[in-house]
Amino acid sequence: MRPIFALLVVTLTLTACESPEGPAGPVGPVGPQGVIGPQGSQGEQGPTGPAGIANIRILTFTLFSGDFVKNDEGGAELAVYPAQYITQSVLDEGAVLAFTDLGTVNIWAPLPYVFDTVDGESTQTFIYAVGEFGVFLVRPIGLPPIASLFDGDRVRVVIFPPGSGDKLNDVDTEDYDAVMALVDAERNEL
Repeated sequence: MRPIFALLVVTLTLTACESPEGPAGPVGPVGPQGVIGPQGSQGEQGPTGPAGIANIRILTFTLFSGDFVKNDEGGAELAVYPAQYITQSVLDEGAVLAFTDLGTVNIWAPLPYVFDTVDGESTQTFIYAVGEFGVFLVRPIGLPPIASLFDGDRVRVVIFPPGSGDKLNDVDTEDYDAVMALVDAERNEL
């Protein structure tokens, strides 16, 4: 029994000794997530932001004389192109602007554009309906067609859906560069 007693004394002596504390061991794994509390109340609504210009669309058409149909009574030629972004809501509450490059490189004039020819004054203008955009050439009755003068010219159409037209009050709608700056042309080009 003596050896057991001696072993007990040695064990108690060794475990009762104090020594300087060693480095901390590694952090144990994260325990399970506790119960999630109730959601807080809704915060105050911020002020209304400025009117945006989202969903404004730009379509560009290249004109070819073969696209134009001459009015039987003379004086007018019309080319019609598909324009899916011209909707009934655009007709009711939006806006459509159009510009022509008249065969130049990046010099755009607003439509309608009135120009003089040797036979008299002519007009390049536009019309539109749901899903369609038309380029209309108007000349005095009896004069020959002029659509061939516009081969390769481009017409750029800017379609403002409802709610975006307020921004037009801040820009000269006949100034192509000002309209394009407003619209951010690269983002909306189709």
